[in-house]
Amino acid sequence: ELVERLFEEPRLDAPRSLEALGMPETGIDRAVELVMQNTYSNPREPDALALRHMLRQAWKGVSPDPTD
Repeated sequence: ELVERLFEEPRLDAPRSLEALGMPETGIDRAVELVMQNTYSNPREPDALALRHMLRQAWKGVSPDPTD
């Protein structure tokens, strides 16, 4: 709920996407590649498809879905 409110807050003049931060769209695949090559101790194994989906949404500036 807090993240959703931050995305909707018009007074918050901050980039809302990875694209606005300067990440090229091709950076999504590179980021996924790096995560899959460097799996650190996590509660669950990284899933390349889920990670790509999450990063694509973040690149577009889509508010995170807490049910994902």
